[in-house]
Amino acid sequence: VPKAPEGVRVFSETHPFSDKWYNNNTPIISWERPDGVADASYILDDKPFTVPDNTEDTKESTISFPDVKEGLAYFHVKVKKNNLWSGATHFLIKIDTSPPASFTPKVELYSTDLIQKRALISFFTTDALSGVDHYEVGVIDKNDSPDISPVFIEAESPYQLPGSVSGDARVIVRAFDVAGNAIDESIDVNLVPSIFTYMKENSTITLFSLLFTIILLFFAVYFLFGHHLSRRSSSQPTEIKRGQFYVPRKEYRPENKNVFELKPETVAL
Repeated sequence: VPKAPEGVRVFSETHPFSDKWYNNNTPIISWERPDGVADASYILDDKPFTVPDNTEDTKESTISFPDVKEGLAYFHVKVKKNNLWSGATHFLIKIDTSPPASFTPKVELYSTDLIQKRALISFFTTDALSGVDHYEVGVIDKNDSPDISPVFIEAESPYQLPGSVSGDARVIVRAFDVAGNAIDESIDVNLVPSIFTYMKENSTITLFSLLFTIILLFFAVYFLFGHHLSRRSSSQPTEIKRGQFYVPRKEYRPENKNVFELKPETVAL
């Protein structure tokens, strides 16, 4: 009894690895055609171990399938040699043409000092088939020309905007799935420096700083002006009325020979 031929080797130039996702939904699949093989029977479905029937579908060894549905697809083929059909060969294809789910980035502003504000950008999304692979972030100045394209860098959430970013900016978050599909979402961020924003966000610190400043200012004014005026008033005679001045006079105290008391004396001029 003749032995049935073994299954042929199957390969694909568009989807070469069965364990990898692709965003191409038009796979091209080929198989080896040994000597003596003229006909092949094949089928593409979503079942892993389907065996094609014994109908001669083609004499070629390459076939293309346009607009294949997303998900897992299985190609099955067997060939006819010496009027005997070979065993079936099964080849898995993973197709994902949809981008990750839509999402909304979030921004958290905080102040590092009286001048500069910084921003943390948070983001998250999912992908139904191949899964999310990575994110990229790009920043553009809203005052620049719309023709300018941002430079994207790979990033993780939360992402802190660089200190060089200021003013009105638009942050674009690009999510990629494993198959290479991408979706862009954006959020506007206002990083204009504002001392009033800082005071509002740090009211306790601002209050203590204000009190401390007032105290320092009071002592500074007193030292510069109050002490000088006090010395000046004590060194000049005080006018009592027109034509009269206080003149210091020493007075001897008999109870204490070493103590003299300065008393003012009115002298008419």
